[in-house]
Amino acid sequence: MTRYITGILILLLVSVATSQAQRKEPEIKACERQIEKLKKAPDDVTFARELYNTGIYCLDRGMYDEAALLASLAAAFNAQDIDSISKLLLPALIQSFSFKEEDMKYSDDVAKSSENAYSRLAKAYTLTAEGMKHNACLRGYAEQIFKSSFSQYRLADNDYMYAVAHTLLGDYYYEEKRYADAIKSFKKAVSLGERPFLEYELEEAKNRWIMALIQQGKYKEAEKVLDGIRKTDTPTRTITGLKDAMCSRACIAIMKKDYATAQSLCKEADERYRKSMNSMNFYRLNVLRNFFDSFTLVARCYERQNEIGKSLQTYQKMKACLIHTLGLYIPYYIDLDRTNLLSLFQPWYDEMQTFAYRYINHEGMPEFMYSNAQLMKQFFLVSPAIYNEKMVAMQGDKYLRQLSQRQSEIMLTEDAMNVHLKGDYLPNILNSMRSMALSREAVAYVLGSVQEPYRCITEWESILKTVTSKEEVMVEFILLHRPDNGARQYAALVFTNADKSPHFVPLCDEEPLRAALNDTDDDQQNDFIVKNIWNPIQAHFGGRIVISLFPTGLLSIIPFAGIVSDNNLYLCNEYGLKFQLCATDRLTKKYNLYPENKSVVLFGAADYGLSPSKPENPVRGQGFHYLPSSKKEIASISTVLKEKGCLVEVFSGRQATESAFRRLSDRKESPFVLHISTHGFYLPYDSGIKDKGLNQEGKSGYYNPLLRTGLALSGASKAWKDSASLNLPNDGLLTAYEIFGMSLLNTDLVVLSACNTGLGEIRDGEGVYGLQRAFRSAGARNMIMTLAEVSDKETAEFMTLFYQNWKFKTSKRVAFVKAQGEMMKRHHKEPEKWAYFVLIE
Repeated sequence: MTRYITGILILLLVSVATSQAQRKEPEIKACERQIEKLKKAPDDVTFARELYNTGIYCLDRGMYDEAALLASLAAAFNAQDIDSISKLLLPALIQSFSFKEEDMKYSDDVAKSSENAYSRLAKAYTLTAEGMKHNACLRGYAEQIFKSSFSQYRLADNDYMYAVAHTLLGDYYYEEKRYADAIKSFKKAVSLGERPFLEYELEEAKNRWIMALIQQGKYKEAEKVLDGIRKTDTPTRTITGLKDAMCSRACIAIMKKDYATAQSLCKEADERYRKSMNSMNFYRLNVLRNFFDSFTLVARCYERQNEIGKSLQTYQKMKACLIHTLGLYIPYYIDLDRTNLLSLFQPWYDEMQTFAYRYINHEGMPEFMYSNAQLMKQFFLVSPAIYNEKMVAMQGDKYLRQLSQRQSEIMLTEDAMNVHLKGDYLPNILNSMRSMALSREAVAYVLGSVQEPYRCITEWESILKTVTSKEEVMVEFILLHRPDNGARQYAALVFTNADKSPHFVPLCDEEPLRAALNDTDDDQQNDFIVKNIWNPIQAHFGGRIVISLFPTGLLSIIPFAGIVSDNNLYLCNEYGLKFQLCATDRLTKKYNLYPENKSVVLFGAADYGLSPSKPENPVRGQGFHYLPSSKKEIASISTVLKEKGCLVEVFSGRQATESAFRRLSDRKESPFVLHISTHGFYLPYDSGIKDKGLNQEGKSGYYNPLLRTGLALSGASKAWKDSASLNLPNDGLLTAYEIFGMSLLNTDLVVLSACNTGLGEIRDGEGVYGLQRAFRSAGARNMIMTLAEVSDKETAEFMTLFYQNWKFKTSKRVAFVKAQGEMMKRHHKEPEKWAYFVLIE
């Protein structure tokens, strides 16, 4: 569960000064009240009830894993005997808890409770399943848990909750595109809820039923149910009820080819949605889910009538509404909120891209596909806060630093990190609740002071204006689902300033590429990349030589500079390669900034706690022995930068500590350049590992990818070599988890002079989930990283050359290319000594 609680967003360190004593902190107080009720429960029945209520508290705040676990524990306490736990509870959830027999005192308390025991048990099952729906790993079990609740509701004679459970199961079926099953569940929910449901609850169930009928092509049945829903507002209608019905009526009109009526209904629904989607807590009222489902259904109906242009317009209006309504809040979202938003957004994004793929030759479709990719990156990959001057200018607020410190004290502890090994989840859930309350309090504090909407720019035409050179080619890589078989496939959108539309270039499927990248034969790997990635996009270069690449997914870890083309030349010898994260950065980012007279912080030559390395030229990343060249690297860079008038601070030896690094967040301004010369690590996840040590022979049992990626600082060897318990604040292992919560809003360049710093877990919509994501989220604008293991001596050599070349009127990009070119001359047949370095702007 804590994989979603990755520290307070960088915004926790920005806003106006206010003392903690003056703050009411309503979210924090609400959290503590709920926890206090749980702690003071006098008996098992009350405790079970408060477990359930705490689960509802978590569900309302988007903490779905915590809600499911709390509900499953409540179910265990409400079971009639210990044997029923193994029969009724899902094994996957039982294994998440260390149930003890002495904690299971049911019998008399359960029998004497005023609330029916079956009802309590069924409600716990329902909440468990509802939480599990949002977890990709457990989602497949949700149906079984929902059905387990039905028998309990029948015994409890609780038609209201029975109907609610059927509605939720119908939603699950609908999301799984099992529309026939969804129809049955929604129909049952309406039948059961006819009396106990309030008007808005019954209307919502009917709306969902209608949508499932339309998906199945049962338009007459849908119209019949729709006739029973009011066409006008009433005081008891929800903010979404009327809009959903409008969209359903639009669908019926479309199937009758009454497009004028359909467009009128959609226009009114769109206006009403814009007014209703005005809250950061978008998941509470399911506003976004209804919005996506309703308008997507309209677009599908247009497609069924072969009105591709109208379908495209519907998707475009959906996107415009989303940008308009969420633009105010996107810069303020904490990571959990972004994760929840992504879970809602991803299926809709996939559907839009697959739709665009099916009709890629239709006018405007490549531009539409391109703008979708930009929206995804801006919402989930970059940190919008770095483009808000007010936020950057107000870094260092005392109250928010206190909130950040309070959260660190809760989450960065040995118990919090090792919870997956102990199985005692309840204390950690309560800590996660406290952490989330602190995060939400900070966000509300900032939002009340800096109400500036985020200018989200996604149009291809806007990006095209930034391509001023006739020699430049823009290559936007995307990952989508093939229309023919649903397989995940990479593609590229390629264009120049002479193009009227991007060229869509299908590439290879994801799995063959993954296999090629795991191939130990370098020549075969090179040939696969050239044949399946490079040659297809090269066909659209038209002789141009400046190539701006925007990688995604597995393409982010390919060292293109060292790939040998069919001309038997390194690609960096044939082309000027640029690597950028998001094309819309080109509209707002200042690229030609120089280091003269700026602040610089250097970390290097750390004392890891082991004797000096015996190898003459050790590899950074293979164990944490002392790196001889790191000291020379730091000294050389320091000299070069001081000559440029930079204010240089050096942290080396025993001073290169985690605490010194984290204190950079406490400064009024973070350093302009942050250079870290050390060992880096990335550990693949192994679910079979139960040991508390982070590193287990090159793998790790920690699920959170941000804990398995990081940098080694002073004292790191003990935790690494001896498999000591992970103790985030003081173990010398600076994880991406810790960096995520820092504030580096004024940092123009982070240089990770270490191995594997560009690697991490690949996540849909979120890129490489490791150091790159962490530093970007912390506010860093540009990064130099490595994609593999690089020797100590050559790393120092490369970095020194870079800083020597980076000077007034010489951009970072030019300085980087010059350094790479010089290293290539010295080590032409050893691309691992220069091609694995990458500058991402």
